[in-house]
Amino acid sequence: MGEGIVTASWDKSARIWDAATGKQIGSTLRHADRWSTPSLARTAGNVLTACRDNTARVWNASTGKQVACIRPGGHVAPRRFQS
Repeated sequence: MGEGIVTASWDKSARIWDAATGKQIGSTLRHADRWSTPSLARTAGNVLTACRDNTARVWNASTGKQVACIRPGGHVAPRRFQS
C-alpha cells in the first residue's frame, strides 16, 4: 500500500483512501459511537481509531478488518473473524 488518507464521519464510520487514485481501500471501518477525533494514525500497515465509547481499535489498512479492540484500563480484546 502506498500513501493513504483516513477520513472519519459522523455516521460512525471511517474510510481509508489511496492518495494517488482516490479509491477506497478495504472495507468501511465502524465503531458503535461517534469518533472522539477525526485525527487517526496509520503505522506498520495498521490504522488506529479512537471513539467516544472509550475504545480504540486497530484495523488492517489493506483490508479494513479489525485486528484488536483496546478497552479502558488497557485491556486488548483480539477480534475473531468468521470466514
